[in-house]
Amino acid sequence: MLTIFATCKPFKGHSGIIQRNAIISWTKLAPKPEIILFGNDEGTAEICQELNLKHVPDVACNEYGAPLLDQMFQIAQKLAKNDLLCYINADIIVLSDFMEAVKIVKEKFTKFLMVGRIWRCNIENVWDFNKQDWEISLRNYVLENGAQAPPPGNSDFYLFNRDLWDSLLPLAIGRGGWDSWLIYKARKLNASVIDASESLMVIHQNHDRATYKYSLKIFREEHNKNYEIIGKKICFAFSLMDATHLLTPNGLKKPSGIRYLIQTINNLPILNSYFVLLLFIPKILINFVRTFKEIKRRTLIPIHRLKMLVLSKLSKNGVIGIIGLKAKSSNGSHKVLDGISLAQSFLGWGYPVVVYEPDKSIVKKASSILNGPIEFSSSLEKCISETEVVILLTPQDELNKISLNGQSLTQKILIDCCSALKSINDKKKFSSVIAWK
Repeated sequence: MLTIFATCKPFKGHSGIIQRNAIISWTKLAPKPEIILFGNDEGTAEICQELNLKHVPDVACNEYGAPLLDQMFQIAQKLAKNDLLCYINADIIVLSDFMEAVKIVKEKFTKFLMVGRIWRCNIENVWDFNKQDWEISLRNYVLENGAQAPPPGNSDFYLFNRDLWDSLLPLAIGRGGWDSWLIYKARKLNASVIDASESLMVIHQNHDRATYKYSLKIFREEHNKNYEIIGKKICFAFSLMDATHLLTPNGLKKPSGIRYLIQTINNLPILNSYFVLLLFIPKILINFVRTFKEIKRRTLIPIHRLKMLVLSKLSKNGVIGIIGLKAKSSNGSHKVLDGISLAQSFLGWGYPVVVYEPDKSIVKKASSILNGPIEFSSSLEKCISETEVVILLTPQDELNKISLNGQSLTQKILIDCCSALKSINDKKKFSSVIAWK
């Protein structure tokens, strides 16, 4: 009935644990799917042999080792024994409700793409799948300790009928825009796009970037390469809000509501030039309202105003630095989540962040909250050296304990949020210093 295919990272440390959890959960589906693992990273061949999975060691990659979408999908479609295929990230656990959704969609549609928002949860150990109630206990654990990504969210699985794609682009999987492009492409091919978020618990096991071999700057270069291939207009336009159908506990239904209407007005002209003139005036009105709301957000929400300032100073491949995750107020109390919220907002938009925070307890808390391209630096000097725009949230008394040791800062932009720069002898070396309140 179904062929699942994926590519794995090396089976080391926590990454190995969560990948084992994910792959074993796929084998527990009924009827059992065919599973194809691509790539030859450490441990991939071994788990294929252990679980009797199909292994394709050679897969086309970009210069940094990220698998290319067109090659992997084309090979999977040729090798698959079934008419339904699903690409899924190797850290995703699926439950029995997944196959229930597959059956419903298969019966209703012949040409389709099914997606859904993930549930994020920290799972540190190998789950005991031998227990009879493993799924019930796992579901309860996620309900208690995790949360589903809010709309529009993103999908970490893509279920489609064989031969849906007439052509595909050489996009790096796991980098920017490739997932949005798949939804755009499906809509362009007049396929139904089903958002099954309301019916599925698809579990993303939170993890860090420990297996990524390169710097965050390279990570951003890979994202930008995808954006250049696709075109930013499509990359940032399409999402799960472009679904043609919603799969709910009560069955299939058409999307409704103002957000879906606005998304339709925005994207129909991209899908079909016939709508360019027809929707010209509604699009002008929508853009006017968006501009007004943006001005209001910048006025009323300080963290949004700061984020917009940072992004206006960031170059194409620049990385953001945050020094200090807690900001000290005038009465001496601590607003522990200030820096964490700021980092989370950048990561949500796909911008890499390097953080320096000397308080290990706060780092531990932040690492359990923040996901995406983030690094927790061991020193202030290293944090600054790896970033382009640096935000200072550290109170002055903490910053005074740190020496910059003659760090070359001629290409660095510093945004001071706590008047800490008064104590830095090297501040003249910065290319730009901005006081922000």
